[in-house]
Amino acid sequence: MNLYKSTTYCLTVSIGLILIMDAATVCAQARPSTVIKNDPGKNGNTVTPQLLQRQIALGTDPSRWGFNAANKEDLEVSLALQDSILLKNGYQKSKDFLQKAQAIFNLKNSRWQTDPVQLEIGFDENINATRCYEPSDGLRLVLKQQRSHVFVSVKHQLVGNLFLVPQLIDKDLDQQRNTIQQTIIARNRYLFNNDKSQLHYLWQNDNIFMNALVEIFGYGKDENLLKGVLQKYNAESTDFETGPDKLGRIIFPKDCNKKLEVKKDMLAYIVKSTSKSDVRLMFSLGVFASNLIRAEDESLNRLYSKAEWREVVAYIAAIYDPAFKAYRETNNANWPKVPLLAFLFRRDPGAEQAIKQQKYYGLSQLAELIAFSKENFSDDFLFH
Repeated sequence: MNLYKSTTYCLTVSIGLILIMDAATVCAQARPSTVIKNDPGKNGNTVTPQLLQRQIALGTDPSRWGFNAANKEDLEVSLALQDSILLKNGYQKSKDFLQKAQAIFNLKNSRWQTDPVQLEIGFDENINATRCYEPSDGLRLVLKQQRSHVFVSVKHQLVGNLFLVPQLIDKDLDQQRNTIQQTIIARNRYLFNNDKSQLHYLWQNDNIFMNALVEIFGYGKDENLLKGVLQKYNAESTDFETGPDKLGRIIFPKDCNKKLEVKKDMLAYIVKSTSKSDVRLMFSLGVFASNLIRAEDESLNRLYSKAEWREVVAYIAAIYDPAFKAYRETNNANWPKVPLLAFLFRRDPGAEQAIKQQKYYGLSQLAELIAFSKENFSDDFLFH
């Protein structure tokens, strides 16, 4: 059984924990404190008997804790223990950790820069709202949501979870503890030490978090990660979770101030991965753009203003229409009859002037593509 299959959830400890509760309680009572090996408590990771007994009583199912059961001390001890685990396993801290974390998680001007403990990042299916929600008590949000979550600690320079002491230090549950520790090590070395060799392990053991890096936080610096995450999207899928609209919302999200963002790394990856024999992602973007142009989906109408969806379509057309030109003759049965810009101008006569007023959004090839669409395709063509 893979005890870490759901990875970034606060993991439910197996029935084995029940069997060690009495022994662990006795152990806690017999010693004034427990400190992880090779670390004399300098990182603040001293585990008092009171804390250990309380955590044993809580168990490791967050849904049973209640909002006030776990506290800041639990989190700080957990992060300090994870800090020690990382240092013992070759993790290199750096002065630019804060800047790296902001770039990875797409966080700007957030109050967490001055928080001495952590930034809480909760994520679920609601991509935009979740990323922008800053609770007054981040720990309480984790327990309330009972969903995947991480803590970014500037103090300890790591990305971790709220694990309880028995999950981290030498007691029992060797398989689970070893998996947790290895995942902490792999995740932080991958993100902050540029250790790409950890990706395979993370994809197998931390897949919820790795998907969230791309789909929620917009991380696009690793093409192998993008390949693993984006390959499930298909233009023909009728399931929102794997369909064109979901892919489009990931690449063109709104920031916390409701301003449109464009994930250019992902667009570049789609260009690079598109070929005569593989046009899945490009087709998916084309369908998303045509859905915006048709304006028949109320959720998309609410998400983007007219000016915004024109910009989105322009960005997609800048990569879609060159692929249309390159491959439509050799793969004609699968391509629509006209390029995306031709369809846009047919359905939205004011779009061309609006694009020009915006100086083509800085997309140098757009003027040439507009000329191509107007010179080669008349209103007699239909986009399907």
